[in-house]
Amino acid sequence: MKRMNYTVEQARQKIGGIIGKDVIVRRNRGRNRIEHYSGCIQSAYNNIFVIHTIDNHILTCSYCDLLCGEVQIKVR
Repeated sequence: MKRMNYTVEQARQKIGGIIGKDVIVRRNRGRNRIEHYSGCIQSAYNNIFVIHTIDNHILTCSYCDLLCGEVQIKVR
């Protein structure tokens, strides 16, 4: 798994730049539980960002999850 080599500030700027765009999210929940979602980034706050999925679920992820590789995001 490739991890991003960013600081938290750089991760905030990258997420802030793709607010409202369609994304594919891969979330590692541990113990071989990997979840895939499609949706768009709804909003970004100081410590978390919110993803609204196509299935009408709301995911909240922290920037640390992104930096550690637990959450991977691809822009469609």
